[in-house]
Amino acid sequence: MPSLPAGVVTFLFTDIEGSTRLLIRDPVAYGVALATHNAFLEAAVRANGGVIFETIGEAVYASFADPSAAIAAVVDAQRTLQSAEWGAIGTIRVRMALHSGAVELRGRHYVGQALYRCARLIALANGEQVLTSADVAAGVRGRLPPDVGLIDLGPQRLRDFDQDELVFQIVAPGLRRDFPPLRAVRASSGLPAEVSSFVGRQRERVELDRALASSRLVTLVGAGGCGKTRLAQRISRDVGPRYEDGLRYVDLSSISRAELVGPAI
Repeated sequence: MPSLPAGVVTFLFTDIEGSTRLLIRDPVAYGVALATHNAFLEAAVRANGGVIFETIGEAVYASFADPSAAIAAVVDAQRTLQSAEWGAIGTIRVRMALHSGAVELRGRHYVGQALYRCARLIALANGEQVLTSADVAAGVRGRLPPDVGLIDLGPQRLRDFDQDELVFQIVAPGLRRDFPPLRAVRASSGLPAEVSSFVGRQRERVELDRALASSRLVTLVGAGGCGKTRLAQRISRDVGPRYEDGLRYVDLSSISRAELVGPAI
């Protein structure tokens, strides 16, 4: 059995989009397709110096000492998967994520935050899409495999993590390039942290909640220092979850010319 890389490791997580639905629809055809899927992934990982350290259902987990080798592996794997004929089951769409980080190796098991970050990253991906973290992008700067590129998808919020993650998509000939928006764990709202408890203003909060439910634009006015901004931030936190596309805080305090308001927003 090949040895597992240790220290700073690049992890590859994969899973099949809609696997439960495919299994229920045709268990026999899905079993055949899954075996083929596993063989394709194992061949691509091994050919690029990686090690598959765990497989759970349709999910495959591999580790690499070199992030550029991990990228070469996912490109090879996706090219094979996306061009394959899957028979009665229809199309198999595999999503993938790469993240590099320091971990502890205990026997044949990894322990460390990097594993959780990679798991949260793959949750954003669509079937056939490959995402990487900023750590992987930094690790391969200047040494990407030929014809392989990275598209900056901007900062994204990973579930359970406080800081946004800058996410990239791997592009290469033979790989699907266009996808729907990343699956919703929304980017940070940008709201400033509340450094003290918010006390009172319950009546205003109820009124604002009602106003926002019926109006597209609600403006708070009042004398300087009366707490308009703090109240707006508080009500944003109150009602933010009801908006499918989330919310965004835009600080205009440094804007002195009206024509700059639009570009700032």
